[in-house]
Amino acid sequence: MTLAKLRPFLQENESNIPLIDGAYLTPDLIPKNATPEPNRVGLIPHVDSMQIGRWEEIAKRGQFRLIDPRWEPSKFIGALTSCSTVITEAMHGAILADAYRVPWAGFAAHSHINTDKWHDWSESLSIPLHISSVPPVFKGDKGLPLMSRVKNITKRMA
Repeated sequence: MTLAKLRPFLQENESNIPLIDGAYLTPDLIPKNATPEPNRVGLIPHVDSMQIGRWEEIAKRGQFRLIDPRWEPSKFIGALTSCSTVITEAMHGAILADAYRVPWAGFAAHSHINTDKWHDWSESLSIPLHISSVPPVFKGDKGLPLMSRVKNITKRMA
């Protein structure tokens, strides 16, 4: 179908067309495969924070289940749905938690987190939002390639 053929339909039905992040369809593709463990709190850093943060240490100290956004989808969803609640720096961590009905709270530890996107999403669904600001947890640049070190330094200066 071409846009020219679709345009009249869109104009006629504009107010009846729902727009939502595609991640909300994930439960239809990957069914919930875990029963939440009481008092298990998941920790989902932003994908860009995984390389620069000391998340393993933070998760261990806080007795959180670290959920790496780089995992393949079924492993990620299994970890997410095994938690009774999650704290997430990743907006899509919150979206997926919402889609699977796992209570969540948002946080930002690094300057690359775009809270405007969070607010846009939450306002579009009338979801109350509070993003807690926490200190960054850099693990340092030792052993990283030069371009990664430059990128990290730039992020810290922002």
